[in-house]
Order: sequence, then C-alpha cells, then structure tokens
Amino acid sequence: TCGCTSEPVHRPPPPVTGGMEVTACGWPDTVAVTGGGGLCTGSLVHPQVVVSAAHCGDGDKTIRFNEDSNSGLSRQAQCTVNPEYSGTNEQGSDWAFCVLDEPVTEIQFTPPLYGCELDMIDAGLPVVIAGFGDGGPDGSAGTKRWGMTEVVSTFGNTANIGGAGISTCQGDSGGSAFVAMEDGTWRALSMTSTGLLGCEGTT
Repeated sequence: TCGCTSEPVHRPPPPVTGGMEVTACGWPDTVAVTGGGGLCTGSLVHPQVVVSAAHCGDGDKTIRFNEDSNSGLSRQAQCTVNPEYSGTNEQGSDWAFCVLDEPVTEIQFTPPLYGCELDMIDAGLPVVIAGFGDGGPDGSAGTKRWGMTEVVSTFGNTANIGGAGISTCQGDSGGSAFVAMEDGTWRALSMTSTGLLGCEGTT
C-alpha cells in the first residue's frame, strides 16, 4: 500500500502508449476503474471521490490503487455519469464521478484546477498523462504508465492533449492530465475522453 504523493517528473518524457511504467507508488492518485465489463482510469480528487469518464459507465465499480489494475488496495464505489452525456461525440460532457464506500487515507489525492487556475489551460501548457491503457508493443493494458506532453489546443471546455507518439489509448479513458503549479503541487485538469485511431494522436 502506498502512502506517497505524486512523484516529481525527473525522467525523460516517454509516451503512455509504449512508454514507461511507473515506479512503486508512481502517480498514486491515478487509479484503475474496473467493473461493468471494461477497464478505465480515474483520478482521486478527494479522499472519497474519483473522477472518470461517462462512457466508462455508472453503477457499482471497483477502484484499485496500485501499479497493476488487478491487485493492491481497492475500494468499492458507486459511480454516476453526467446526465447530459449523450455519446462519444460529446467529449465536453464525458465525465463521471465515483463515491468510494470509505475514504482513502493511505494515498494523497490531487485536487482539480478551479477558479482562476483554469486560465492556465492553453496551447503549449506542459502536462503529465497517466493511465492503465494499452501500452502498444511494450505492454498490454492493466499496467500504469505515464508520459509528459502538452496541451495542443483548446475549444470551449475541451482540450486536445498529446501528439508526436505521446498519447493515451484504450483503458486510459477517464484518467486526468496533471499540471505542475509554481509551488510544486499538482492539479488535475481533465478526463480522457477519446483519441485518434492507433493511439498516436491527441486525446
């Protein structure tokens, strides 16, 4: 069981797809959301709340806090999707939240960007992406990986993130991009919705 905060970025920036596996306790607030026939990723933004994607579904889920989606500390959760979500073309409304059956005290959560912090979201902003999705030739889904990339563009309440081979893939849905603040803390800024075919474009 991890009792650590998100690790600082001191490594070369690998892609999530085909990229670097996290070290022990790496990005501990990036969690596996399982149940209902699929694997998704989520982010712990409060000791008892995980955010994920609406297309990952609602109802009972198992949330796992580990580097592997099939083991480690887990909590049961009741997940609720955005009632305004109407399908995969609705990226801006593709969000959900899961309330854990009991708080997680062993892991530090990462709060979302809010208020005037949202002004940071613009093209060129460096971000970290992390998730349990398909790693391409270097590994199948179920292992947590991370990479450093940037915001490519924004439109309304959506942001295109990644590119140049650094991207998310199936199983990373619902995971956040993370932004480093000037004081050394981190904020979560998004829930991964969809990406380009082949997992090599923006998400």
